Amino acid sequence: MKAQITRWITAGFLALAATTMLLPDAQAACGCDKPPPPRATVRPFVGHPDQQITLFDDRLVQNARYTVLFESRDGRQDWSRGKAASKRDFADGQYRMQLRVEVGDVSMGPVAISVYDDTNKLVYGLPDDQFTVIAQPIAQLPNHQTTQSPNWPITQRVSSCAPDRRSRRSSSCSPGCW
Repeated sequence: MKAQITRWITAGFLALAATTMLLPDAQAACGCDKPPPPRATVRPFVGHPDQQITLFDDRLVQNARYTVLFESRDGRQDWSRGKAASKRDFADGQYRMQLRVEVGDVSMGPVAISVYDDTNKLVYGLPDDQFTVIAQPIAQLPNHQTTQSPNWPITQRVSSCAPDRRSRRSSSCSPGCW
């Protein structure tokens, strides 16, 4: 009797294992089953004038110099120069041709980017939906600046000191920082 029960339990587990193989693949419902987005052509996709950006394209040639033209929607243009190099892409770890240039001084908003070689021949262009020029970042308040508001009874002390991990005191501030 005990052997017969063991056989029935074993048969039940085998039937259960066989039916699980017939089930469809599980979906995580978090978007993991979607394909990855296309590779970026420019990183970051926003930047202020004189900020370094990186252009990615397989048509770039190692150690070749390029002129990059930035053109805003109001017609304002500026250019920047750079040299292409094959570097590891931090997104996926693969080596890709990259061109690092500074953003030209053009109007804020969407900007078209055109890349020219040394002979002024157009290598490729990016439409203005790929890159946007933004304003310069806002500077942080200086160290130990006091702000007061007539409607707020407490004076707030703002400190932008970065703490030194080895001690409780900041390495870049005056002794009263901590």
